[in-house]
Amino acid sequence: MAQTEEFKAAVERVSRTSDKIVLDIKGVVELTTYSQSVIYDLVKRGEFPKQKRIGPNRVVWLRSEVVGWLEGKLAEAEAA
Repeated sequence: MAQTEEFKAAVERVSRTSDKIVLDIKGVVELTTYSQSVIYDLVKRGEFPKQKRIGPNRVVWLRSEVVGWLEGKLAEAEAA
């Protein structure tokens, strides 16, 4: 239960900031607490926001999209 409250507070803090901020994979891992491989697997299955390519060897996610995904997961958990 305490983890859910901490998670909810973290999502709320992040959602109050600009939606134009981007996250690299390390930022997505930190925000979601999922591993890199799980995140890429979820993207591949269409269950997580798709990354944006900003260079030949660089991809990022919009923080607003990741936060929206987290809020959806939190709503699902609260409804269960």
